[in-house]
Amino acid sequence: MRRGLFVAFALAGCADPALATRAPIVGGAPDDAHGAVVAVINWDRASGGGLCTGTLVAPDRVLTAKHCVWHRLDSGTYVATAADRLEVRAGPHAVDDIRATRGVVEVLSTPGDYTVDRIWEGDDVALGCRPRSARRAASRRRRARHGA
Repeated sequence: MRRGLFVAFALAGCADPALATRAPIVGGAPDDAHGAVVAVINWDRASGGGLCTGTLVAPDRVLTAKHCVWHRLDSGTYVATAADRLEVRAGPHAVDDIRATRGVVEVLSTPGDYTVDRIWEGDDVALGCRPRSARRAASRRRRARHGA
């Protein structure tokens, strides 16, 4: 137990102090310094859709929350949103800039149906797969950002 507490405090001491000086998420400023952060847009008409963030973990893979790629029916149950009703947008103005839009061709998630009570069990994880051609766009953005 003591060793676990020591490790936890030691790791906490390694935190980046610059994080405290950055703009808050709510009411913050656009951040174009982190090209891996993307918008995940759920265009499901039945539920009214939704907007989430995701992280580009590979040129054609986006990690997001499972609840972002499922939608609630009037009955209260949740069903997976069809991949063609999902979009991934990249860039500092991802929500507004449709030129940065990429479709989703497949969604993988943790086993079983999504339910609100399973969020706290680590069951709120999904991986969106973008078309292979999106790799080139992500690579171009990285090169442009780094001056290559």
